[in-house]
Amino acid sequence: MSRPPGRLTIRCLFSAQAAAGEAAPGASAPSSAPAGEKSSRGNLIKKVGEPASQTYNGETVATFVVKSIDAGAACTAQYAQQPKNGQIVVATFDVETTAALAKTITKDFSLNMFGWKAIVGNGTTVNGNIVPFMCLDSAEELPHTMGPGEKATGKLAFDVPAGAGTLVYTAPGAPAGWEWSY
Repeated sequence: MSRPPGRLTIRCLFSAQAAAGEAAPGASAPSSAPAGEKSSRGNLIKKVGEPASQTYNGETVATFVVKSIDAGAACTAQYAQQPKNGQIVVATFDVETTAALAKTITKDFSLNMFGWKAIVGNGTTVNGNIVPFMCLDSAEELPHTMGPGEKATGKLAFDVPAGAGTLVYTAPGAPAGWEWSY
């Protein structure tokens, strides 16, 4: 299956395509790897510690791992406000970009606030922007953008309703995303 030039795709090391005997775009998952389960929303369901990657024209441009998710966390910025939706959830990430990122249209990678949404336990998507302004001290935050060949560890905070739920990230232009339960 060929893709048009400039097509952005997502993949994980445990893809559903690999389990079905199909090669994931730009990837060759080990045959012993378990299948990547998809949600009813079409996103790859990830667990803390499982890597995910983004490709462009079949080349990996960024890999990221959610190292931890802390529900009921506190904001650490000096002028942080109380959560509007009920609780703060903080996710810690390791991110690494490759030289192939320079071949993309934007030439940068971001897990920016516009790609995130939260879904509460009953399946309702939270309205509005869930990424609070000035919640984390800037020294803790994940960089807003990264260029080719960079590594970073940092956090993102989410203002979500109290209780369990799901964080979903879909990269701009990608056909589906990833999701993590908290």
